[in-house]
Formats: sequence, C-alpha cells, structure tokens
Amino acid sequence: MQHMSKQAENKDAKKKDGKAMFLMHQCVSNEIFEKIMHYESSKETWDALEKLYTEDGKFKKRRLQALRR
Repeated sequence: MQHMSKQAENKDAKKKDGKAMFLMHQCVSNEIFEKIMHYESSKETWDALEKLYTEDGKFKKRRLQALRR
C-alpha cells in the first residue's frame, strides 16, 4: 500500500471538497445559491442546505396545519 504525504492528502481532500461544492451549487435554484455561495467548504454548504430545507419543511407543515383549521 502506497503512503501519501500529508501535503498530497490535503491537496486531494481540497480537490474533493471543491467538486462537492460545485455539484451542490449546480443542483440548487438561483435563490438558494445566493444563500449558500459564501460558504467555503462543502461541510458548511451541506449544513446550510440542510437547515434551509428543514426550516422550509417545518414552515410548510405549520402552514398546512393552519389551513386545515
């Protein structure tokens, strides 16, 4: 098994992070993109998307409950 240097591992991780960011940016609407474009890592972006969509889901659920009354 070939051992990668720490520098090569960091470069590889940064490259994968960039690819993940690119894919997330490509898969959202312009409105959502404007809310997530300032994040610098895929983890931060993913967490923001999760929060945005979770809050949106909660809002829709509350609105539906209000309409049923």
